[in-house]
Amino acid sequence: MDMKSVEYVEQLSAYQFENIEKLIMLFKKGDEDVRVAVLNRISDEFSPDKFINHYYPVKEVTEIFLESLDSNSENELTEALCCLPEINADLARDSALKLLIHPSECVREEALCILGYVGKDEDEFLLDRYINFDENEILSIASFISLLRLGHNKYYSMCENIISKASEETLCELLTGLCTQVEQYDFSNIIPMFEKRVLVNDSEELELEINDFKFYIEKFVRKAEIVTLDLGNQTGVERLLSFFEHQDKDVRFAAISRFGAGLKPRKNLMASKPPSEYVFNHIKDMINDTDDEIRSEVLSILGDWKRNQDIEFIVQSIEDDSELVRIDAIYALGDVGDESALKYIDNYLNSQRSTLEKIRYFNTCLRLGKDEHFEEWLSFLSNSNAVIRENIAGSVWNIVTPARVLQLRKALEQAKKKEPYVFVYDEINDVLSKLSSYNEKRIKDGIKGVTDN
Repeated sequence: MDMKSVEYVEQLSAYQFENIEKLIMLFKKGDEDVRVAVLNRISDEFSPDKFINHYYPVKEVTEIFLESLDSNSENELTEALCCLPEINADLARDSALKLLIHPSECVREEALCILGYVGKDEDEFLLDRYINFDENEILSIASFISLLRLGHNKYYSMCENIISKASEETLCELLTGLCTQVEQYDFSNIIPMFEKRVLVNDSEELELEINDFKFYIEKFVRKAEIVTLDLGNQTGVERLLSFFEHQDKDVRFAAISRFGAGLKPRKNLMASKPPSEYVFNHIKDMINDTDDEIRSEVLSILGDWKRNQDIEFIVQSIEDDSELVRIDAIYALGDVGDESALKYIDNYLNSQRSTLEKIRYFNTCLRLGKDEHFEEWLSFLSNSNAVIRENIAGSVWNIVTPARVLQLRKALEQAKKKEPYVFVYDEINDVLSKLSSYNEKRIKDGIKGVTDN
């Protein structure tokens, strides 16, 4: 693969810290397409909030964005402006305000859009000046959407007038912008207005946009309902099970995850007692879902509830086409905690396995009493991939024993000192805190034992 190609930029792992330096180098040596790809990659995967401050090359990253904001290429300039809020919100706002006088309408439109994300209260007057549908519908819609996004809900009353008079192209732009704000506003009352325009214009494109808009609203409403359902009565359970058949995978996932511990911060939604066999049968049926995150959640739920009667069912997913499902299958066996599962995975490493699969296997073996892989498992705390390091740190707590505490703490303290990724650093901090609590509890238990004697 050409190291100066867009494809090369896009395949660089977001979890290898050295890749940010590679991206900066590629920007300096690449053509316009590569430079645009680099800006997008840094914004999406290598933004400052993802890293510990003293490791992040703030100066170098800021410089390439400033260079692009001075570019003669409209494409590169708008991409830099679009991506800049993830890098520096204050710089993004200042740049957007300056570019409102740029000769290109496309650049001015992007500047108005960006102010919806990084603007301040005092920008309302400026944005309001651009709302003139008789003069420029595109800039008017950009300003209108930004004002709504900034919370100036008094402008919502303009919807009826805009929908009745704006062009089909402008209405499509409006719908695209409103889709991103379904959690902020109740748009149900303006849907009939859009549908009326479809009838008047007989527009297939507008109809498709409206259907997408309605879908976004329905999805938000369903997910909000799922959170509130009472699992303590059969009516709530049946309603939740009905969402297992929903067309949207995010709704299906939200529904099924209510029955398990889930991931942070959803743990507070876990059922207070195990579901019935009737419910577990419905959950297990979802192992055939086309979405791998849902299949993975099925296995996690069975592990959460320590379903030793489903060990063979879990084992069947160890060879799933999706790595996510495979690693959660092997991990669920450790969650179940039944040593009988070891006989099903004795030959696990005989097949080609990814690093993530290997460390999940090692962790499960340790939890099931097979200690021979401890040193090898712990060595992955210094792996070059941040996801691997986080996985090791995050699973320390479930393999800790009195004999391992000091070694684990030493390894974690060393890893913490050189960790550049925030999400890994936070995971290490969390487990170190738990290890301290673990030690304190053991000391208290020991003192209590001596006193009792």
